[in-house]
Amino acid sequence: MFTRFNRRRTLLALCIACGTFAAYAPAQANEFPNGPIRIIVPYTAGATNDAIPRIIGPKLAELLGVPVIVENRPGAGGDIGVKYVIDAKPDGQVLLMASNAVITRQATAARPAYDTLRDLRPVILVGDQPMVLVVAQNFKANSVEELIEIARQKPESVSYATPGAGTPHQLASELLSSQAKVRLLHIPYKGTAASLVDTAAERVTMTWATPASGRAMLESGKVKPLGVTAGARLKSMPDVKTLKESGIDGLTSGFWYGFMAPKGTPEDVVQKIYSAMRTAIDDPAVADQLRGLTLELTPMDPKQFEELVDHDLKQWQQVAKSANISVEE
Repeated sequence: MFTRFNRRRTLLALCIACGTFAAYAPAQANEFPNGPIRIIVPYTAGATNDAIPRIIGPKLAELLGVPVIVENRPGAGGDIGVKYVIDAKPDGQVLLMASNAVITRQATAARPAYDTLRDLRPVILVGDQPMVLVVAQNFKANSVEELIEIARQKPESVSYATPGAGTPHQLASELLSSQAKVRLLHIPYKGTAASLVDTAAERVTMTWATPASGRAMLESGKVKPLGVTAGARLKSMPDVKTLKESGIDGLTSGFWYGFMAPKGTPEDVVQKIYSAMRTAIDDPAVADQLRGLTLELTPMDPKQFEELVDHDLKQWQQVAKSANISVEE
């Protein structure tokens, strides 16, 4: 017989079960990942920082069991995309495809739109891509040392082209200028391609390219390399000195690329993203595609990546201050 006592016991069991489910349901809802992961690229499609997440994305989706969507949100020198991630919910579902252009942007802006380490959480560094200092094939200098000597003899006779003010290209040139104690003339362009064309035509003296962006010009002999921003000579250019070998410190890498999350993203979520990203990067098929971008794979964990960001930011802020670089919008 179903007594009053039995009814009470049944109701009590139901209440406990409901309470257990209620406690369990939010945990399920908040568990990472709980939906598509969106990777925001703060620049237009086609460049290295756009290709990297598109290469890693499919493997990351397989590992985490959710779709990975790459979104381009360009504008304002990258500020629009960066701010979008900063303002996103810090749950790991929205990530930034970051490069050191994010750092140089903050270091050179008259009124920075963000503070990288205050507003973002470094998750993983993927790798770096060297820059190659190039001049026209017929230019009389055949080394960085010879270029510096020409600049010393005729101040501001040596000009350098960049894709714009506040870019890593400008800061690299100003660091070279400061250490060599020479004055170089900055000629800003709207992109790397135009600066390479005008360097080959000797309208400007020098510019910076990656092995990928400069490949056609280098192979055709329209420009020649004088130095590379790498820790060691490139296998593809064994006769070209590093900038350090030419007496310029602080230029051991060109562009680095990594992923960041909004500040406040829980540590366990950061570690889960790092672990999945690292597994994806270590996959031979993925690694081969990334190296095809002339990317040197040098993965760093969140702490190491944060230390790199802090170091670079301080370095470029000092260079920008010394060179009086203050970019107005």
